[in-house]
Amino acid sequence: FFAIFIGKWSLFIPLFANYFYLIMYFLMVYSFVYSGNIKRNLFFYFLTFSAFTPALITQAMDQCADFPLACHYAFLFFAIFEYLKTSKKLTFYILSLQLGFLPSMKNEGLILFILILIFLLLSFFSRLEKKEKVISSIVVLVPLVFYIIYKYIAPELNPVPVTFAHIKNSLLDFQRYFNLAKYFTVFHLFLLICSVPIIVIYFYRKKFKNTYFYFPILASHVAYSSILLITSSDQLWHLTTAYARINFQLIPAFFLVSFFIYSENQTIDRN
Repeated sequence: FFAIFIGKWSLFIPLFANYFYLIMYFLMVYSFVYSGNIKRNLFFYFLTFSAFTPALITQAMDQCADFPLACHYAFLFFAIFEYLKTSKKLTFYILSLQLGFLPSMKNEGLILFILILIFLLLSFFSRLEKKEKVISSIVVLVPLVFYIIYKYIAPELNPVPVTFAHIKNSLLDFQRYFNLAKYFTVFHLFLLICSVPIIVIYFYRKKFKNTYFYFPILASHVAYSSILLITSSDQLWHLTTAYARINFQLIPAFFLVSFFIYSENQTIDRN
């Protein structure tokens, strides 16, 4: 965004952004987890370790924009949880500002923006007073103006157009589903292993409070998979270069939401 907006490229931009977000992500997880009244047990330490997976750290080092986008997306949920805890108007305005900048961080940011905006409108927007609704809407729109300018200056969104005929043929091509399923299986072996303790504990306690926070993350994953199914580029090449990279964008938010749900369920047990 900044490179295109200012008209020149600098290695300082991705270098600063990645390490800044890496430090902020660490501080966010630390403040969210260790300052809370959460019982320390094996599951707690497992989640803490999972939040700092080697794959995420590697992503931060390669200077791609996926890691800052992943952290920024997680920050949105962190702001939501802070708002639920404090009900401060300023917290919601900060959340709105973060939301407005999300589309400027890669094309995938626009997908995440649309889905989490729907989630916020359905979940929280009705709780606000009229004045708060107006202010938060303006706060979201201000960075979107910069995004519109950015997209006007930037290259075309997709240089290989996707036609309706191509979409129809792709949806009827079972080989494409098979290719997607292979990458889904390999990638999610890691995520499944991390998710098993969460699922087991939920069923053991039979408490599913606040699991609706997983909705925008799951919807984003479905959107990414749909794009890779109907992609107009060579599908195998696109899957090889993009599947793991873009889906890792969702993992920090996934673990943060898991932290939140786990701590909330502990609160229910204590009460």
